[in-house]
Amino acid sequence: MKRMISLVLLAASLFALPAMASTVQEQVAASERAQGAWHSPSGRTTVQMDAEVIVPDVPRTPIVEVFPRIFEPGEAYRLSDALIGKGTWQAYIDMGSASQRIDDGPQPGYQDDVWSGTDLTHHALVLGGGGRRRYSLPAKTVHAMYTADGMLGQAQVMVSMSYQYKQGENPGRKVGSQQDAVAQANAVVSSIWPDMRFQSVDKDMENLSDRISYEGNPEDYGYRIHFARQLHGVAVTPVSQQGAGDVNYFTPGMNETIYHLPLAYERLFVDVGEDGIFQLRYDNPLRIGNTLEDSPALLPFERILEIFGSVSPLMYAPFEQAGNNGIQVDRVALGYMNLQMKDHPDRYQMVPVWDFFGSRTIDREFYEDANLSLFTINAIDGTIIDRYLGY
Repeated sequence: MKRMISLVLLAASLFALPAMASTVQEQVAASERAQGAWHSPSGRTTVQMDAEVIVPDVPRTPIVEVFPRIFEPGEAYRLSDALIGKGTWQAYIDMGSASQRIDDGPQPGYQDDVWSGTDLTHHALVLGGGGRRRYSLPAKTVHAMYTADGMLGQAQVMVSMSYQYKQGENPGRKVGSQQDAVAQANAVVSSIWPDMRFQSVDKDMENLSDRISYEGNPEDYGYRIHFARQLHGVAVTPVSQQGAGDVNYFTPGMNETIYHLPLAYERLFVDVGEDGIFQLRYDNPLRIGNTLEDSPALLPFERILEIFGSVSPLMYAPFEQAGNNGIQVDRVALGYMNLQMKDHPDRYQMVPVWDFFGSRTIDREFYEDANLSLFTINAIDGTIIDRYLGY
C-alpha cells in the first residue's frame, strides 16, 4: 500500500513539474552566461564558448503560421510622407529611362515590366521628391517592388521596399550619437510597422552591404540599425543568411527543381549618417497567420548545449586542413525563425530556435559578422537547422 501511495505521489509530482515553469526562462533554465570548449575527434577543430545567453522574458513561445506578402501602396505612401515629406513627393513611371514621366493618378500603384527571356514579371512602385540631383532624378526615392515568377505559378518573390537619399553621396563623418541615430530610425519604423522593433546597431559604420560609392568618392558612412519582428514578445532573430529564399531567379535552369515558394528571412535595417536617414531597406515582409500550438515545451538549455557540443565540432571539421580551425561563440539567443513545416513544405511557421553567434577562424584568417548564425538548434525537438537552406 505504501509503495502504491509513493508511486502515485511520484507521478503527481512529475505531472506538476511543467506547471512550475511559469515562464520560458524557467522552462529552459539557462544561466546568463555559458562557457565551454569542445574538439573534433582529431583535436584539430576547436569550438570555444564564453557567451551571453539571451532568453526572452515571456510565458510561452507559440508556434504561428506565417505567409509571404507584398507591400501595399499605402505603406510606400506613409514611408514617403515620413522621409520625403507629406505632399512633396510624386509617383514616377520608368524612372531613370528616356521615357521617365510622372504618374499623376490619385492612387499610383505598381507598374509591371516583363523581363525578356524569362518567366519573370517585375512590379515596381517608385515615389520621389526632395529636389533634383543629376540626370533629373529626385534626391529622395522610395521603391516598393516584387517579381512574379511564372515557374512558381506567378508567386511573388524578391519582395522589397527601400528608401534612398542621394545614394553614394553620404560620406560625412559627423554622424552624431548612436542614441540619436536609433531614435531617428525608430520614429520612422514604429510609425509604419509597429511590430518591427529595434534590435541592434552594427559595429561597423562602413564597408557594409547595400552601400555604394559614387564616381570614386568615399562610400556612404553611418550607423546601420537593425530591426526585427516581435511576436508574442519574442524577437525573430536577425541573421545574415537568407535561407531557402536566396534563389537565382534569373537563371531558368536553376529554377527547374523548385516546386514551392521558398520563403526568405524578413530583414529591415536603417542607415543613419551625417544628414540623417539616407537608406532604409525592408525585404521579405510577412503576414502573421493563426496560432498552431499555443505553448510548446522547450528543451532545457543544458540539453541544447549537449547537442551543440557534440555536433558543432563535426560541422566545422571539414576545414581541418587549415592550421587553426574553429569558432568562438560570444552570444547565444533564443528567438523565432520562420521554418518549413515538415509535412507541408509549401507552408511556413514561426518556431523557437537557439542561434549561436561569434567569430570564425581558419588558419590565419579571422571572420566576424554579428548576425551570422554559426549554429542553429530547434528549441523544441533539438534538431540541427541549416540557416543557408532554411530548414
